[in-house]
Amino acid sequence: SDGYTLLLTATSFTTNPALKPAPFDPVKDFAPIALLATGALGVYINPQVPAKSMREFVTLVRSATAARSISRWSSSSWKRE
Repeated sequence: SDGYTLLLTATSFTTNPALKPAPFDPVKDFAPIALLATGALGVYINPQVPAKSMREFVTLVRSATAARSISRWSSSSWKRE
């Protein structure tokens, strides 16, 4: 970084390094200067899944031997015509 670059980023900037190794530390390598927006994040599951909390869901997924699937929304997931 040249010290003159401004980074405008989303939540994934800080959460992704917690999920997999990253070549940077979002806390040590960058300094926040403004909060521009806030938003809610949610985890949604099928009502038939027996978990009633995030802790129960993580325990269920970790203990299950069957394959699991996941989907996520992003601005690039919208079909544009």
